[in-house]
Amino acid sequence: VFLGMATLAVLVHEAGHAIGFSVSGDRPTVVLHAAGGETRGGHHGASRMVLITAAGPAAGLLLGLLVLVVGWAGPAERAVQLALDDALFLTVGLSLINLVPIGHLDGNAILTGIVSIVTGRPAGLAGWLVGALSVLALFVGSLMIGRYEIAFFLVFIVIASSSGATAGLKLFGAPTDTKSAPGLLM
Repeated sequence: VFLGMATLAVLVHEAGHAIGFSVSGDRPTVVLHAAGGETRGGHHGASRMVLITAAGPAAGLLLGLLVLVVGWAGPAERAVQLALDDALFLTVGLSLINLVPIGHLDGNAILTGIVSIVTGRPAGLAGWLVGALSVLALFVGSLMIGRYEIAFFLVFIVIASSSGATAGLKLFGAPTDTKSAPGLLM
């Protein structure tokens, strides 16, 4: 049951991106893999790409809202409540995690897109700095309010997102050589 709910949550998330690409005139492709999925389409400028990227987590949050409504209206049996808790984690929880601005998560693409829009050029080092400070603020904030599990989870996401000698730079989308300064990565 959990695997079925997880697959549905990923499909809804990727459908959000696909709808965004379709509205922009693209014919997107969706690829599912063990770590989730990826929706591919053309690049439509930073502003539109921020909206397309945000559409995935937004779709997951809307599905989570539907799960909440079903939970309020549904039976209070223990097995049903456990399934609803799992569904809420897979929709709302993973959508919020996906908004953390690191690595290949949607939050990083949204953040670097916003930095590109504000500065008028690819995010590069400015995007890396804003992303790093955002994650640091989330980490310190969770420690300050006593939510150690969130701080631990952020550390886990940072470690899982990093690889290679330039991991610290790639993690937040910073350029790792002098020839490229990536903007909005999709």
